[in-house]
Amino acid sequence: MADSDRRPSALFTAEEGKPTGETHGLSEEEVRARGRRNIAIALGVVAFIILVFLTTFFRLADSVQGAG
Repeated sequence: MADSDRRPSALFTAEEGKPTGETHGLSEEEVRARGRRNIAIALGVVAFIILVFLTTFFRLADSVQGAG
């Protein structure tokens, strides 16, 4: 069966995975948006780490006080 006889898939065509060498630079607005998004993600990760640390600390402190 030749490639031209095949029906294209509902999700992909035969040309979609081939590199073309084309590049797309980001606009200033996209670069600023990416920076804001990265900062928001970093702050979320730091807040989660602090939450886990404090939860662990207080649970261990409670456990130590109860054992004494």
